[in-house]
Amino acid sequence: MYKGDIISIFILNYNDSQRTISLAEKVANIPFIDVVYVFDNGSNDYEKTILKNKQVSSKVLLDFSDANYGYNLGVSKGLDKLSKFNSKYVFLLNSDIDFQASNLAIMLDVIKEHNDIAVLGTKMIENGKYIDSFYNFPSLKNELISLLGVSRIIKSESKNKIIKAVGNIKYVDFVRNSFVLMDYNVTKNVNFFENECFLYFGEATLAEKLLKTGKHEAYLDNLFYYHNHIYRKNGIIKSYKIYYKDIIIYWKKYKKLNIFIHILFYLSYTTGLILRLVFINHILKNKINSTM
Repeated sequence: MYKGDIISIFILNYNDSQRTISLAEKVANIPFIDVVYVFDNGSNDYEKTILKNKQVSSKVLLDFSDANYGYNLGVSKGLDKLSKFNSKYVFLLNSDIDFQASNLAIMLDVIKEHNDIAVLGTKMIENGKYIDSFYNFPSLKNELISLLGVSRIIKSESKNKIIKAVGNIKYVDFVRNSFVLMDYNVTKNVNFFENECFLYFGEATLAEKLLKTGKHEAYLDNLFYYHNHIYRKNGIIKSYKIYYKDIIIYWKKYKKLNIFIHILFYLSYTTGLILRLVFINHILKNKINSTM
């Protein structure tokens, strides 16, 4: 079907070994998939043991890091190791997703026919709702709203925009990276995600770098995958602090971070932190209820 092209799957695992194994076994059964590369990003010993003790397909290769590199650097390090397999295309999959296997073949056909597309995504179903999982590049107003946590009170600047449409193919700023197809060599040449950002802005930074090479990200609005995210109470404040650090890095490297904007971010961050500490139980309750 894709003679001459090495098609790989990449899954980053972090303390989610059971679902990672299930996903790896599923994609290993797809005939045109050549390599399933699972990179454990510093999971705890119990989760690593689950991975190590599970007998999986010969297509599935397991690799383990001694530390948690964060999502962006973990993905970049793992994807870089795929170079030894001469991969032409790679599907980047989160462990918390599911999809119809036939979608992979459709996505491959699209990216092979449109050589200006380097990253291709689809719609997402989360909590029973269809979600357009593509986004605009970060703006100052939207990031201040996010830091403050007042998106229900103050509306963001605009809806996610479509730059160009070719049938079901929508050219966009960037797509959510939990289920995407990448042109491997093109994304490797720009060094994948922004490694200095620990958890956030990976998708945006990759797209920023791709644009400089004349490549684009796109989105298929006739396909979808399922996102089954688990919210953890203890991670809300920690993730928020990481988010602030990553905003500063992103603005320094890809926008213009002057002293005025830096002060705005800091004031919004400290205010947002206080609000989250006060209302953390309410925030968690809403998120848990939304998953039921």
